[in-house]
Parts: sequence; structure tokens; C-alpha cells
Amino acid sequence: MLNNRLGRLALLALLPLSFGGCSSGGYQVEKITASHIEVDPSVPEDVRMEAFLAPYRDSLSVLLDQVIAYSPQYLSKNDQNGLLGAWLADLSIEQVETYLRSQGVDPQIDIALFNAGGERTSLPQGEVKRSFVYEFMPFENKYMLVRLRGQQMEEMFRYLADDALQGTFHPLGGLNLQIRDKGRKITARIGGKRFDPKKEYTVLTTDFLYNGGDNMTFFAQNQGVLETSLKMRESIMDYFAQTDTITLPKDLRYEIK
Repeated sequence: MLNNRLGRLALLALLPLSFGGCSSGGYQVEKITASHIEVDPSVPEDVRMEAFLAPYRDSLSVLLDQVIAYSPQYLSKNDQNGLLGAWLADLSIEQVETYLRSQGVDPQIDIALFNAGGERTSLPQGEVKRSFVYEFMPFENKYMLVRLRGQQMEEMFRYLADDALQGTFHPLGGLNLQIRDKGRKITARIGGKRFDPKKEYTVLTTDFLYNGGDNMTFFAQNQGVLETSLKMRESIMDYFAQTDTITLPKDLRYEIK
């Protein structure tokens, strides 16, 4: 009910201001009156509104209940080594590379990095319905490619190691981290090869993280950015359209010793 109340307050405040824009004298808000109306079983159903909404709700339910793929294994969003996130990162690399090539761009993505907690539900075992995609990724995040030097990559590794030691495993694709001696030693392999601090790497991420979300400040000092119009949720839907049985990652992205 808080949202309803705020919406009512905003409406009452904006109406006089809108009228003021059409008048030479103008108007000022003198008083705002609001009421809190609880929605509970005592409030009768609006039969006309229900009849109006029913066809749309029913057709939407049919669409969301469609089975779009099969998952051989249950993956929890709270998995301790981020297998669900690894699956998301791997499919994102594949989908973004395909998309960019269709636009005449050679992506050359080295790794993918997203934020833990971005996945809002677990991947079920068995039938996967269309509704899963909207529950799993309710955000409007777009993909971005960011070019980073070795120094910024090392800052990233430190950030990832610190969070992993606290039990937070951010989704990784193309990157494997070995964390030893309580984080004092970090070994990174990118595409199966040992990290080279003298090289530059292209990182696939989202606009949210590029702009400093989850304190990923290492993206600020970059060597170039490519912003795409492809949304993460759209790429997941495209992946399912091309996939009958989901292929799950087998390698661990984090190894803590």
C-alpha cells in the first residue's frame, strides 16, 4: 500500500503545478490530503474490471506456461560455487558474440562478469517454462563490452577473491580463479591461459556494473567501451529458443585453498 499512497501524493502534488504552467498567474500547492486504503478481503471485487482484465491475464498465462527447454539438473541461486551464474555467463558470451557478428562487429570477448544476486530464482530440474526467464532476470540490463588493462584486471581479481572468501560468488565466464592463503595469493586463467598483466582484455558485463554497481569501480579506468542494445533477458530467451536441453558448465570458476 505504500506505493499506492506515494502515487496518490505525487498525483495531488503534480496536478496544481500542471495547471500553473497554463496560467499567467500560476498556482501553488497549499495543502496535500492523502488517505491510506487497505486492500483486504472486505473490499468487494470490481466485477467490471475483472471482466476487462480476464482475457489479457488468461492469454498471458498461456504464454508464460509454455515449456521452452529441459534442464537436466537443479541449480540453486545460492550455489556455493556459482554454477548458475557460470551458466548465465557462458550463454551470455555465446549470445552476445552471435549478436555482434550479425552487426558486423568482431567481439573477441575474453571474459564475462556479472553480479551475484542478479539471478532472482533458481533453475529447475526438468521442464523450464517461459515464466522462468522473467522471474530469473526481471531487470532491463543491457550488455556492455569494456576493455581493461592488466592493472584493472588485477583489481577485479582482488574484488572477486574478497567476495568469494565471504561466500559471494559473482558469475564468471572464461575466467577461473584460484584463491590461496586466505586471498594473499590469486592465480587467474583466462580462456585456459595464465593471465598476462601486460595484455588488455575485453570484459562482457552490464550497464549497471559498468556504472559502478556493486562497487565494481575497476570499470571506470578503461581503454574503450562498446555499448550494445541487447538486453540480458532477451539473450536468455534467444538461448532457450535455440536450445532443447540445457548444457550446464562442468568447470569450477572459483577454487579456494
